[in-house]
Amino acid sequence: MTPGVPTQPPEIAATLTSRCRALRLPAWTCDRTGAVTAGPGPFGTSDALLGSEALQQLVTDAARTFIDAVDPQPLACAAGCSLVPVVHALGIRRTGCHVVWLLTEEALAGAWFGSLCAAAGVSAASMADALRAEVSGITGPCHHDPQQIKTVLGWAYADLQRESEDRQSIDEFCHKLLQSYEEVNLIYRMSASMKCLPDPGQMMQATCEDLVDALPFQWAASVFDKQIPLVPDLAGRVIHGGELPGGRKLFTTQARRELAGDWPEATGIRLNSDGPLAAMVGSQIVSTPIMLGEKVVAVLIAGGKSGQGDDREVCAAEMKMLKAAADLLSVFMENAAAFHEQRTLFMGTLRALTATIDAKDQYTRGHSERVALLGRQLALAAGMTDGEAHLVHVAGLMHDVGKIGVPEHVLGKAGRLDDAEFDLIKQHPVIGHRILRDIPQLSNVLDGVLYHHERFDGRGYPEGLAGKRIPSLGRLLAVCDTFDAMSSTRAYRSAMPRHEVLAEIKRSAGTQLDPELVAHFLTLDLAEYDAALSQHLDASRLAA
Repeated sequence: MTPGVPTQPPEIAATLTSRCRALRLPAWTCDRTGAVTAGPGPFGTSDALLGSEALQQLVTDAARTFIDAVDPQPLACAAGCSLVPVVHALGIRRTGCHVVWLLTEEALAGAWFGSLCAAAGVSAASMADALRAEVSGITGPCHHDPQQIKTVLGWAYADLQRESEDRQSIDEFCHKLLQSYEEVNLIYRMSASMKCLPDPGQMMQATCEDLVDALPFQWAASVFDKQIPLVPDLAGRVIHGGELPGGRKLFTTQARRELAGDWPEATGIRLNSDGPLAAMVGSQIVSTPIMLGEKVVAVLIAGGKSGQGDDREVCAAEMKMLKAAADLLSVFMENAAAFHEQRTLFMGTLRALTATIDAKDQYTRGHSERVALLGRQLALAAGMTDGEAHLVHVAGLMHDVGKIGVPEHVLGKAGRLDDAEFDLIKQHPVIGHRILRDIPQLSNVLDGVLYHHERFDGRGYPEGLAGKRIPSLGRLLAVCDTFDAMSSTRAYRSAMPRHEVLAEIKRSAGTQLDPELVAHFLTLDLAEYDAALSQHLDASRLAA
């Protein structure tokens, strides 16, 4: 097939041939050069003549005449024998034709028919009998007028062409409808995911994967600037859906160049077919910026469009969809930056509050931060989510806030506490709970503050709860609080060696501490804890 030449859907030609066969009219399908591409059979015995080279040559010559003619008309090749054209066209461009053979008794009795049968190597008498039995219009009262046959088959061809066009239009409409649904669904999913502010990378990952699912791209990636102060979790990252071409390192190097330069004011989209990145991936790439305020902080890139020929070219609808996704991500970045700022302020306030506790007792400097650190590690080891582990971390920071209400001489007493002094110490979980209970943002950490001194055997305080009746946050912080208390120097004793601390933690499983959480705790890597403990000891020495 010549490249660039329009072709008729093959089902039109096949259906018209089938209809002619049902009417017992031999019809050959020819391409735009006149060459026969499909014969009329099967008819029966007459197929020996209908499929002969001599008859096909006659059909080919007639087809060329029909295709080149301004107004093709039936062609009489002998008395009682006509070849009728049904020309195929797409618009004004002719793409081929059907050639229909009409015969009468007059043709079968003529010398022309005998010559044709001789050239085909068949008996004229036996072939005439076969044609009379298998081909319409030769015998009986029905005589086919060539002009009428041309008109009727022309109508049939036009109907088939309209049916094909309608089917194609419906298919295209369904495809566009499905694509529109996917696009709307993508925007909806992105909008719903914009609540993932604590983990902006999760939102970006989901968006890139959704773009690959909804659009005909093999990959999509968000490439972030190395400096994004307001959303540091994304700085320098490359987050993608689909498989990145050329390997992650090489792709990242080339993709970062897309962050530079100006963006078209009208569209905010770049379509590149011959740049370094397009050359590396071997396809068109489309890119659009992700903004934070007035600054371009990332670029959303997609490429590797599937398809053949022109279908591999990125279309306007796909670029528009990518731009819509980037605009939503820009809104998300604004929200994520505001969330990060608020969270930083919130955590700074909590740390300032814990610092006031440290100021009351130099021996517990950094205790709350270390319990928070261990709490996060233990929560993750126990199968909690990142969000749940963050709550444990906040609860660890706040668990001893009630010591603000305990006299300093009791907190810093070097000797053994008497019963009255110990009663004052035992009040700090209740005092802490009372201080924090009216802060809505801290409602999820109150159990850790109130119950971190409950014991698994029920001999703890303030309520004497036992086993799983103790809220999980209280049981978890109890393990971390106990470990750090034994690992650090206090006014009444020195820090215990690590092996003794771990042995005591293990012995306390089932009595003081939850045995399941102890089992998880004993698997933790304590390197980060040791670094924090060393830093806090140095700070205490400097303060002294």
